[in-house]
Amino acid sequence: MESVGLASGGALQGQVAVVTGAGRGIGRAIALALAEAGAQVLAVARTRSDVDETAALISQAGGAARAASVDVTQQSPVEHFVRDAIASVERIDILVNCAGNFASLDPVWEVDPGSWWKDLSTNLFGAFLCCRFVLPGMIAQRKGTIINLSGGGAGAPAPYWSGYASSKAAILRFTDSLAGEVAQFGIQVYALGPGLVRTVMTETLLQHPRVAEYAPWFPAALKSGHDVSPEAAGQLAVRLASLKAAELSGRAFSVGDDMDYIVSQSTMIAEGDFYTLRMRKPPTFERDLASTGLEGKTLIQRLFSEVVNRQMLDQLDDMVGAEFRLSPNGASGPDALRDLIRWLHATFSDLEYEVEDLIAEGDRVVARTRAQGIHRGAYLGIAATGRRVSFTETFMFRISDRRIAEWWIDTNRIAILQQIGVTFTAPDS
Repeated sequence: MESVGLASGGALQGQVAVVTGAGRGIGRAIALALAEAGAQVLAVARTRSDVDETAALISQAGGAARAASVDVTQQSPVEHFVRDAIASVERIDILVNCAGNFASLDPVWEVDPGSWWKDLSTNLFGAFLCCRFVLPGMIAQRKGTIINLSGGGAGAPAPYWSGYASSKAAILRFTDSLAGEVAQFGIQVYALGPGLVRTVMTETLLQHPRVAEYAPWFPAALKSGHDVSPEAAGQLAVRLASLKAAELSGRAFSVGDDMDYIVSQSTMIAEGDFYTLRMRKPPTFERDLASTGLEGKTLIQRLFSEVVNRQMLDQLDDMVGAEFRLSPNGASGPDALRDLIRWLHATFSDLEYEVEDLIAEGDRVVARTRAQGIHRGAYLGIAATGRRVSFTETFMFRISDRRIAEWWIDTNRIAILQQIGVTFTAPDS
């Protein structure tokens, strides 16, 4: 390795960062961004001339960098690089696994096996090897941040480029698995989705003779200017490297995500298990409800008690993904529920709300409820002031997630509705 500069000030002042795949494209942009934020960067790539150029750019900007030529798919070179780096700079605070490969764009029955495996070995095994030999030092110092580059196909099927997509989906699982292992040592792990970036790798893919057949969206997106700059990934890497929100560790964030909002809602995001890769199954209300240890009426009773009896009007503004339809005239959204709650409490005192019956059909649940309270005025045109009046309502709602147990874990948080994405509907009859 070769020293080529001096450290600069910034949010990462005094930290040491290793960036693989730093010879060009996204990796180079991340290396430059970390250096600009004050980190000393150990820039790694297979091609020495490329990584030397990255280090020189950092040096010219007043930063500190060292350049190293390493094939991250080979254990011995990775192990030797990390050992030499620790001996030279004493520690590694940040590891960004950006070395990547995308060479196989063909049906599985036609693709070259070696090309397919190279995508897996570079993108996944390379990240594993670097983590394997950097982590002992991070564990000893009881702090560190690891950022693994995710990418296209990580969260959705990707026909004809299964090698790359499989490697990136695996990166998400590797990230949250590793986060669970190292949390006890104060180490945080994230996956970073850079978006569609125009790089040497993407330009090479555009030359594939059947790219228009196997991935027509790809050249179309680039042609229409829907690609993003590599500098955006660099900015996100700096943000992740400086995060102080341990509950977000293990999650995948992408360029374009509102990180200010995410950090402000970190507890809700952790409780809802958002920004993760999970298997989806059809909701099975009865089975999942059994896991809560609560009888169905009791569970729904707690939900309605929280929403209606406690008049949690302010928290209703925070609900995202919870759509309410509470009247045949089509009133919907959080304001409809807000208006209902206001009406109930303006009309009744000593309001009581009970669930009389609960019927589950797949992901649809019907709750027949009875409310009663001391009326403050007229009821159905009849003077009713001071009289206890009872009435019934039927709510139909859809379970859009399996985390039903979250409904009752903390009944003082309206965010439980946000976590499970409940939809309420009032039938016309």
